[in-house]
Amino acid sequence: MCTGLLQQVISASIAAGIPLSGENALQRYDQQAFDRIAESAVGRSARAGRLQQLTFLRMGDLMFDNWGAFTQLLQRLQCAPHIRHHLSNA
Repeated sequence: MCTGLLQQVISASIAAGIPLSGENALQRYDQQAFDRIAESAVGRSARAGRLQQLTFLRMGDLMFDNWGAFTQLLQRLQCAPHIRHHLSNA
């Protein structure tokens, strides 16, 4: 999602009082991708702290090959009280 569109979605969710959710739209499980998710969720940027729910799609071999980076992301997200912690196999 381009930055301009993302900013529009964030602004609209704030204006409407709707919690913002996200998902890993791309099948990337590297440290840079996880850092970007963490920045959106708990970082210090203007967009940070807006993400209240995160869904991971396509949890397969690529993700498990980078399991250490994924567990580090989960530890970072646990520090964010505004994120709903819920596991689902849906």
